[in-house]
Amino acid sequence: MKFCAISNENKQIKTLKKLFYSTDPADIVKWQLFCVDNGASFYFDEDKWLLWDEFIQQVPLQVYDRD
Repeated sequence: MKFCAISNENKQIKTLKKLFYSTDPADIVKWQLFCVDNGASFYFDEDKWLLWDEFIQQVPLQVYDRD
């Protein structure tokens, strides 16, 4: 699972998207550093999923029906 929550007003959103969708290991490291530098909430672990409650704490979504 991989996600990043950042303001869509960030001026470097195109760079972030490019790094996010890249499969190059160097780009993944750059993506993680970008998230840290920009105060973004992010998660990356190919072998593990987050529980819904953990995910919703990280991503600013309004949930109307948990089921």
